Amino acid sequence: MKTEREIKILLSGITNPELSDDLEIRQAWEQLCQDPELMRWFESQRDFDQRVKTALSDSAVPAGLEQEILEQTSFARLGKKSSVPAWLSARWTGWAAAAAILVFAGLFLFKDTVINNQDTVFLSKWSSMEKEDNFRDAMAVFVDDTLINLDFFSEDRDSIKQWLVGQGGSQLQSFPESVEDLSTLGCKTLRWKGKKVSLVCFHYDDKRILHLFVMDRKGTGEALIQNLEGMRRVRNLETGGWLTPTHAVMLVGSDPKVKVSPFFDQTMI
Repeated sequence: MKTEREIKILLSGITNPELSDDLEIRQAWEQLCQDPELMRWFESQRDFDQRVKTALSDSAVPAGLEQEILEQTSFARLGKKSSVPAWLSARWTGWAAAAAILVFAGLFLFKDTVINNQDTVFLSKWSSMEKEDNFRDAMAVFVDDTLINLDFFSEDRDSIKQWLVGQGGSQLQSFPESVEDLSTLGCKTLRWKGKKVSLVCFHYDDKRILHLFVMDRKGTGEALIQNLEGMRRVRNLETGGWLTPTHAVMLVGSDPKVKVSPFFDQTMI
């Protein structure tokens, strides 16, 4: 039985998994078909892929590029030297490389499930969490939709605090006492509604993670942190939030099997 995260990793970017020869992909597809919420996620990914395909098909190919590629291929096969001036060949090569970079950059920047650097200012508005108007919902969506890449890895908590402050993140005096026995994996910063959010990840078990999100209350609209306190499931993930005089705090499990409630102690941080 695969976890929700494993299913998303296996099926992200695959248009017709039911036709795949890969056993793992087919198993993930069969499991996904039994989960309406996962099916909605998959349909949104398939719709995104179709929109990218349509956009690329509408892009005009520079005049002469196809002929230049054919000529270069022909000359290479026959062992002849191209009659095309070197500067022109280099120019075409540069344009082709630039086009490839733009295509792949576009795929990684706009695909909600592969947000590699949430701190990039122009990237946040394309993320699914930016559509959420509540801190709890947004952080749960971020965990559920994103293949999270941490910016800093460390088991030393003081190093994590220092790194977050250096990146403009929240200044944490301490971590909740309830996570004292959990080892840290690392941290990152991300942006939501123009606010910098600090994320610290703790090892829950061998395959799962407990996410701690912290956002400064100063300059944060009250509507964004409304009804934050207490436990609630979002996207089938257990979440626990509380407010301190200085911070909004949210705990989110990496998958539905992570129990957040044992670590929900509402301590000052």
